[in-house]
Amino acid sequence: MLHLPLVSLRGGNSNPTFAVASKLSNSLKVPLITVFVASCPEDESDIFITPRRLAFMCEAMSGASAGLEEMGVSRTFFLLKGLNTTLPHNAIVASLIELCFKGSVPFVVTDETFVDPYLSIVERLERNLKCPVVRVDGSTVVPPRLFPDCGRMKAWQWENKTRAMRVERIEAAIRGEFDGVQVEAQLEAKNEEFMPKLWKSPKADVLDGLAFRALGDVKEWVVTKMGGAGPMPCQQTFGSTGAAMRRWERFVHGKGLENYAKKRNDARFPHNVSRMSCYLNVGVVPIFPLVSSVLSAKSSKMSDEILKWREGSYLHCMYNREYRGSVNVPNWVKASLGNKSSTSDNDECEGEGEGEGKGKGKGNLAERLESCSSVCEVWNSMQSYLSNTGELHNNVRMTWGRQAVTWLRAGGYSVTDAMRILCRLNDRYALDGYAPQSYGGVLWCFGWGDKPGIDGGLKEK
Repeated sequence: MLHLPLVSLRGGNSNPTFAVASKLSNSLKVPLITVFVASCPEDESDIFITPRRLAFMCEAMSGASAGLEEMGVSRTFFLLKGLNTTLPHNAIVASLIELCFKGSVPFVVTDETFVDPYLSIVERLERNLKCPVVRVDGSTVVPPRLFPDCGRMKAWQWENKTRAMRVERIEAAIRGEFDGVQVEAQLEAKNEEFMPKLWKSPKADVLDGLAFRALGDVKEWVVTKMGGAGPMPCQQTFGSTGAAMRRWERFVHGKGLENYAKKRNDARFPHNVSRMSCYLNVGVVPIFPLVSSVLSAKSSKMSDEILKWREGSYLHCMYNREYRGSVNVPNWVKASLGNKSSTSDNDECEGEGEGEGKGKGKGNLAERLESCSSVCEVWNSMQSYLSNTGELHNNVRMTWGRQAVTWLRAGGYSVTDAMRILCRLNDRYALDGYAPQSYGGVLWCFGWGDKPGIDGGLKEK
């Protein structure tokens, strides 16, 4: 049986996806193998396949591989575009299909992924495999799929509707009901006997768990393989469950939950916020213990963020395939931006993009924003911080995003293009990009879920 974790990159404890895979494996008396995949279509490779993202994901995968093998997974394999394979994206997915057919796999158990590029991989497997592909939600406390009639709910409505079930599921997690079990059946065949032909091609050097964990410093390996192309790994953030939980414990023990309402807005002190989103978004840590701590501390502001706004964004992506499209921008915002000049209360920012059009005047505005070369040094410092650290404080991200949106519209970019550019800046550089919560933040920069300001347009933050 195939276990395909895409956004639950952790060991077997408090891991609903692996819990289903391991219990199903034991029920059918068949061995279980795990394949870790990092891939995307070629037109997004310069955004998704970066040293920063791959180093973080590989650190998480390495720890998860060891934990899953300890729980009886027969083999773990790694198929990582740009690192150990030059196969195109379609061929990488095709190799998973071939693996399932060649091994007569009875089930594929994977994550409820919510967004691309992970979601498109799951959808293609569902279209092409004869065996069932089981999606399991290990990202939210209350899976949105349980409530198909709630897809258009506002975040606060979702929070109220699911309050009782949320408590039940947190208690279930504490009791260990979402823990995986020891896998009993073991695979006797050698790797070569069941590996797809594509894995044996010159374009693939598929590594098993032992070989991958023997690589040593993952960040160094990734940079060596990829060179200096794209954002570099974040040295302050290590992608393991242990590192993630240590960060969370420092935040809690430092009275981060107790003081969150008072201190969260001051961007001069980045440790006043938890900085856990990058870990949660690819499942390096389970959501359940964090939410349990938040509720126990009665931290209402943190509860709003980790439950109402975070899970509201997952609900949005679950039932809206155009989750990051301009169709989500409110009409009042489109009307406002259609008449918006590029002026700002900050005199240093006046004039950016005004009358410029795409590629005219002082050069392409989108390129200048990405290279931290706007007319506003304050905005440039925000983008530079994101580019260098992979992080951006919540409040700063709103100011950063809304100012960029205003400039782009004044520069002649459509709302659709402005959305695409802002998603690129966020996904390419932010360690917590490519996730529902992250897209919720980008959409908020376009007024999604917000109310008009005093002038009828976007608020500054």
